[in-house]
Amino acid sequence: MKPAGQFFLFCLFVSTLISCEQSSPSSSKALADEKNKETFETKKGEKEAEFIADAVQQKLGEIKLAELASAKSSNKKLQDFAQRMAADQTESLSRFQDLARKKGITLPIEEGDDAKEKVNELSEVEGRQFDEKWSDEIISKHEKTLRDFNKMSKKFEDAQLSEVLRSATKTLEMQLQELRNFRENIK
Repeated sequence: MKPAGQFFLFCLFVSTLISCEQSSPSSSKALADEKNKETFETKKGEKEAEFIADAVQQKLGEIKLAELASAKSSNKKLQDFAQRMAADQTESLSRFQDLARKKGITLPIEEGDDAKEKVNELSEVEGRQFDEKWSDEIISKHEKTLRDFNKMSKKFEDAQLSEVLRSATKTLEMQLQELRNFRENIK
């Protein structure tokens, strides 16, 4: 089987696994936040749960965007990058999910509306314009996520969360640098 086929099957497996673990509410993030408010007795616990749920939802959105670029880009280098990004984000997602399970945190099971809208918007764009818009979107998302992760890593003292954040941050920084280099070359 070709690597692209293996990758697709892996993503399908992960999506199925996530779907089987939790029901499919209409607004999974809102329901996760509500459940976490009920579960955690302290504001600190609620904030940590909210942060992890936000990170999971963001990872789900980036995986969808990476899958879109892997399928839609006409640039082989961008397709390859998007496949690696999806695999990296899936691994990072798994780490956040494992941590959430250990802490009893309820998680969203789908990407947010903003990611869905961005996928729909980018689906309408073709060729080089797609590559440019997609790259700009991911650069922007990675920069924001890095700011958020760095800010939150200072707020939370939990060693397990710190390790997950350190790993995710390292991956995001490498992806961001590679994507910036790519973006400069498609001008």
